[in-house]
Amino acid sequence: MRGLRPACALLGVHGVLDAARTLGEGLPSVVERAGVGLEGASLAVRSGAEVGVVPADPRRTGPDLRAVADTALVRAGGEGPIVYHDRTGPLAIVVDGRATNGGVLRNALVARGAVLRGGDIAELIVHLAAQSEQRTLMNRLLDALQRIEGGFALVVLTSTLMIVARDPRGIRPLCIGRRGGGRVVASDAGTLRASGAVYEREIDPGEVVVLEGVGIESLKPFGRQPVRPCIAEWAGIGSADATLFGAEVVALRERLGLAVAAQFPARCDAVVPMPGSEALAAGFAAGSHCRLLPALVAGAGQVRCSGAVHGLRVALVVNVLTQGERTRRAVGALRGAGASEVHVRLGAMPMATPCLYGVSCGPEEELLAHRFEIARMRAWLDADSLAHPERAAVLGALGRLAGECCDGCFSGDYPVVPLDPQVPLFTQTA
Repeated sequence: MRGLRPACALLGVHGVLDAARTLGEGLPSVVERAGVGLEGASLAVRSGAEVGVVPADPRRTGPDLRAVADTALVRAGGEGPIVYHDRTGPLAIVVDGRATNGGVLRNALVARGAVLRGGDIAELIVHLAAQSEQRTLMNRLLDALQRIEGGFALVVLTSTLMIVARDPRGIRPLCIGRRGGGRVVASDAGTLRASGAVYEREIDPGEVVVLEGVGIESLKPFGRQPVRPCIAEWAGIGSADATLFGAEVVALRERLGLAVAAQFPARCDAVVPMPGSEALAAGFAAGSHCRLLPALVAGAGQVRCSGAVHGLRVALVVNVLTQGERTRRAVGALRGAGASEVHVRLGAMPMATPCLYGVSCGPEEELLAHRFEIARMRAWLDADSLAHPERAAVLGALGRLAGECCDGCFSGDYPVVPLDPQVPLFTQTA
């Protein structure tokens, strides 16, 4: 039951005196976002002039933070930080995202003698920078990033700097905050706050931020592109206390829930949120003038009912439907607890195609909307009814127009398509 999640999540600290504590406090949030356990997090640190990956301690769960001084970064999910020696010294790089022209770039790199071990976008960037003819590390990195099509959020740790960057369309999220005299960067504001940092702002689309000592410099080296932030972050990925693309996630999901209740009301006695869908359900309950009943608990791949639903007509509210197995189990748990009816309401269209930019939702053939039309989906879920808002309604509730976000996984309208449709996508390991 993988559901909707990013292929990885990032957390970095720079110049923070209690950096180990900062990472330790933020670690549960960053692994939750990526949908992995603590053992799925990898750590890179700077020690003096050296940069390296900290090996996992078999006696501990998760990375060993005892090696952290004042600057380090964590990647949860996927492959860990890549460490290599540039002409100017060692560096570590982590990237959340995916290159839609990765197959073309990979073929060109291999033709020039590069040996690539896998499909990680960070490895692409490392090899592109290594083959660049630019003289400085910064210019080599920028030269590499300007050749990447797709969506990415990136953190680089060198012997003196932390470099943070976001793709020109702003598809993948990244934000920055302050803790003490240092800075913290993370995939979303919820992780920043969990790490004890004070949220400052999002990294702008196409912005590169250089952190050196206590100094901070902002660069805008990329040409302007239409900004297309990921709608799935609002709909289901971003943490409830996150600020994404200038908007509070909770408020947007509550507004979306109100819109779903108005368009697709359900005759029910209680509104039950799928765990993680509480804000959407709160809006739906308010719009339905019905009580909110948090009756479901999820854990260890299971969903069980812990509330009194016997004899009740229930509206089960779900942020986003992907493979559908988790929702099916939730319906079964409610029926098993005695619910007389279970009506499923979604906050968006079911995902019908995979994300091209780094959000993991499972293979296309496993997506429920790819397998069935709406009536068969309802039957497969064993729900009494199933309804979801269409694209225009979702965009309207979020205050966006069709060209102002990326909703390709719902609508098929992708802002950046593969450069060569005949070349398989160079996928990121998830």
